Amino acid sequence: MSRAKPSWRWRRYLKGPQGEATVNVTATDAQTSSQGSQDGQAPFKGLERKLHSPQIFMIALSGILGLTIFATMGQFLRTTGPAGLFVAIGYVALTAFCVMEGLGELVVQWPVANAMIRYVEVFVDEELAIVVGLVYW
Repeated sequence: MSRAKPSWRWRRYLKGPQGEATVNVTATDAQTSSQGSQDGQAPFKGLERKLHSPQIFMIALSGILGLTIFATMGQFLRTTGPAGLFVAIGYVALTAFCVMEGLGELVVQWPVANAMIRYVEVFVDEELAIVVGLVYW
């Protein structure tokens, strides 16, 4: 049985982003990788790792609760009742948590500027990346 060749998007990911450096971070060089590579050149120009875990948690929490509470809470409560509202918020929170975990893994393994647009371009479709760019604009 022959194996199928990887798609061009996957091969492009394995090579790394075009025109940008690829960095492998280990526990011993985590400090130097956040400040630049060991040979004196910064691997990612303009990118700095300054967000801490509580800050990232609050960004995710505000995205989930802000949309849920202020936009559609009354409509959900009227339609489903208190128990349905609790289940709906839990479902949205779980979905957002899974997306943020996956995005966090991508950002750690492949840190690039304009990450969401770049990830959609490489892993999904270039035309969809244009739409994502317009939405974020």
